[in-house]
Amino acid sequence: MKKLFFISLAALTLVFCSKEEKVDKEPLKIISIEAPENGAYFQLGESIEISVETNFPLAENLRYEWRVNETYLPENSPNIKINLSKRGEYHIIGYITKGIFRDSLSFTYYTVDGANKSKTKWISELLEYVPAPGQFINKGLGNMASAQTIVNQKGMISLGGYGGYVTFKFDHSVINGEGYDFVVLGNAFKGSSEPGIVMVSYDQNGNGVADDPWYELAGSEYHKESTLKNYSLTYYKPTQTEKSESIRWTDNQGAEGVAPANPFHKQCYYPLFLPQGVPDMITFSGTILDYASPDQKKWIGELDWGYADNYSPLYTMVVNEDNDTRNSNKFDINWAVDSNGKPVKLYAIDFIKVYTGVNQHHDAFGEKSTEVCGAISLRR
Repeated sequence: MKKLFFISLAALTLVFCSKEEKVDKEPLKIISIEAPENGAYFQLGESIEISVETNFPLAENLRYEWRVNETYLPENSPNIKINLSKRGEYHIIGYITKGIFRDSLSFTYYTVDGANKSKTKWISELLEYVPAPGQFINKGLGNMASAQTIVNQKGMISLGGYGGYVTFKFDHSVINGEGYDFVVLGNAFKGSSEPGIVMVSYDQNGNGVADDPWYELAGSEYHKESTLKNYSLTYYKPTQTEKSESIRWTDNQGAEGVAPANPFHKQCYYPLFLPQGVPDMITFSGTILDYASPDQKKWIGELDWGYADNYSPLYTMVVNEDNDTRNSNKFDINWAVDSNGKPVKLYAIDFIKVYTGVNQHHDAFGEKSTEVCGAISLRR
């Protein structure tokens, strides 16, 4: 049960008659409201009640109008009850009218899928897998079959070079609680990190599709000068797709180069299994780490916190006494920022995206490519 609260007149907007109109009656005023706290989240299927009191508690000819997400309710009453039967945002507006006077109130509430309905702590659904070119793409770690191995268990996929990504969800909303909220498993080890940037989204429109705003979880490198925001890199389809060939790229900083082929992986590095077919070019955008220069051979080291497939002292730590969380990167929804770097308060999330955060390679080991081995919700 959510705690009710009282709102003073100072928090409301009153709409009076124009200055030219002369009246000799007291204006209508809302003097109290009982309602859940504005911005509160509720489990799907719960209900909320709102009641108002005006300075005319016994007067006739008061008209009450209630609207939920642009739909008017039939109740002409100071008390309403709303069943939260759909996923997403509920924007509630109330108007109370007496003659030429009107007062109003508004609230916004959100619903989340109940964690108590969860069947698994693991990823329940893979939503999208779009890797960038890389030495493992189109083979064992870089195809749709391998992508499905991270559903309901620990598996492994490669995201390829900069920007390659995977999006997924759990069978419940991940509530923003105290401390870490979820973990992403990787294959990092001391001396080897391939950091991926993590983004989160809440299903605000309730359609079950990851088409709402995304927010980056700002890790330890987010505010450093070498971290570049609003970055874009475009890869170009090679001249043939039968065997390995270096993949040309350009970026929005005026740099260009290649994702180099190596003698150890003979297949085409350009993704050949995307839903749209094999496009002539593919562009990835977001934040890039350690962009001090276009020198791809600058090998990024271990980062402190906030990135997938990154070794740090926290990597081997177990959370909630669950050994499956060992060898993972831990994430807190409170790290979320918008596109301007401003902190965003999210009560819960529904979708997670991980993408390779660097554009670097090593002659002997190939490109830096984030590997995702699964994810676990800590809020079941």
